[in-house]
Amino acid sequence: MKKFGPVLLAIILCFLTGCTGSNVPGETEPDTETAEAAEEETEDGEDEAEDEDEDEAEEDEAAPSDSLAADLAGTYELVREMDYSGESGLHLDEMDSYFNLASDNNAEGIVRIYEDGGELFADFDDRIFETAYRGYRLPVEIVTEPLYELCENQDWSANLINPRTKEKVFSFTLGDDGRLIRYRERHYETDEDDWVNITVSDYFAEGTVDPEDPGDIRFTDTVTVGDAKELLRAIKSSRKIILKEGVYDLSGAKRIRNDNVRMSTDAEYSVCDFRISGVSNLLLEAEEGADVEICIDAAYSPVLGFEYCDHIFLNGITFGHHVEPGTCSGSVLWVDGCNSFNVNDCHLYGCGTYGIEGTSMDELCVKNTEIYDCTYGIVSLNNSYNSTFENCSMHDNKDLTLIDLGDCHYVSFTDCEFTDNAVDTKYDTKFTRARDCSEVCFVNCTFEGNTYKQFSEGDDILIEKCTFRDQIVQ
Repeated sequence: MKKFGPVLLAIILCFLTGCTGSNVPGETEPDTETAEAAEEETEDGEDEAEDEDEDEAEEDEAAPSDSLAADLAGTYELVREMDYSGESGLHLDEMDSYFNLASDNNAEGIVRIYEDGGELFADFDDRIFETAYRGYRLPVEIVTEPLYELCENQDWSANLINPRTKEKVFSFTLGDDGRLIRYRERHYETDEDDWVNITVSDYFAEGTVDPEDPGDIRFTDTVTVGDAKELLRAIKSSRKIILKEGVYDLSGAKRIRNDNVRMSTDAEYSVCDFRISGVSNLLLEAEEGADVEICIDAAYSPVLGFEYCDHIFLNGITFGHHVEPGTCSGSVLWVDGCNSFNVNDCHLYGCGTYGIEGTSMDELCVKNTEIYDCTYGIVSLNNSYNSTFENCSMHDNKDLTLIDLGDCHYVSFTDCEFTDNAVDTKYDTKFTRARDCSEVCFVNCTFEGNTYKQFSEGDDILIEKCTFRDQIVQ
C-alpha cells in the first residue's frame, strides 16, 4: 500500500486543482474535455434559445397581439344574417341562400369581448322568440385559419371555448369594416343525402346601427341600371338598384332570363305581365335628382307586379300605363302575398284601375306618394293587415269605390289629402267600403272637391280630426 501512496496523493491533488493530466512547467495543454463540454453547453444554449424563440412564436400565433386584442374588445349587436342550405360538400356560392335582418325575425344578439389579466374573454346572449342561448366569461382562442372558405378575412379567426368541455361554442372573426362575423354550421342526415345549413351573422359595434331602421345594411350589393332590360335582369334579393334618369318601358323588354322575374304574355289582350317573385330585401330607387318613370303599354296588365316577396322598397319612381284613359283593366302596382311592402315618394298614375291593388299582404307602408288619374279608384286591398298611408296625395281618381277594403285589419290614412276624386253616382258605390274589416281610420286628413253619395260603408271606420269640403250627391 505504501508504494501507492504518492500516486493516490497525486490523483487527489489533480481533482482538487482541476488538473486532468501532467503539467509541464512553462507549457499548458488544452483542456480538451472542458472545451468540448463548453462547446456542447454553447450548442445546448443555442438550441434552448431557438426552442424558446419557437415557443414564443407559437405563443404569438396562439395569443392575440395587443393591437388585435384592442380591435376585438367591445360590444357588438346582431344586425343581419345570411342562411345557406344545400348538400354537404357544396361551396357557399352553390347553395340556396336567404338574407334577413335580425329584427325581421325577432332575433337579438349581443357579444361582449374584454381583456382580463392579459387574456381575452367573451360573453354572448342570443335570443330568438322565446329561446335564449348564453355564455359567460368564455376564453377567446385565436387561430391562424380563416373562419370559412369565402370569408373576407383570411388571416385569422377566433373561437369561444367552453372551459368544462373544451368545445367550441362560438366562432367569429372581424370584417374589413370592423363588424364581427359569426359562422355556424349544422348537418342533417337523410336516407339519401347529408345536408348542411350554414348561417353567417353580422354583428356591428353597439350603437352604430339602428336595428329597426338599418338603411343600406339591409342590402348586400348595389347596382346601377339605365334601361328596362338591365332593370329586370338586376332583380335579386338583398340588392339595391339605382335607376338612372329616363323612361323604363317594360313592354319592350322581352326574353329576360331571371328566375326572380316571371313574365307571361297573352297575345289576345296584348298582355306583357312582369311579376317579381320570391324576392326579399329589394330596393328600387331613382338616382338622386333623376326623373325616372317605369311604364307599360299593355292595358290589361299591371305596370309591375310582386308576389310572395318581403321587404320591398320603391323610392322616388313614377309608375303608369302609356295607354288611353279608361282602357285599362290592370292596376299600377299589383301585390300578392307580400310582407313589408314600402312605397315612398312615388307617383302612381292612370290609366290604371287602382293605384295599388293588394291581396294577402302584411305591412303595406305608403308615404309621401301621389296617386292620381286611376279609373276604378285609389286603392283596393283584400285579406291584408297593417296597411298605412301617410302624407299622401290622392286626386282625380274616379268611377268605382275609391278605397275598397275587404277582410282588412288595421288600415290607417294619416295626414293625407283627397282632392277632386269622384264616385260614379249611378252605381251604389261609396267613397270607402270596408267589408269584414276592423280598425280602419282616417286621422287628420283633408277631403276637398270629392263627389259621392255616401262616404263610407262599414261600421268600424274611425274619422278623427278630418276636414270635409266635398260635394255630397243626393
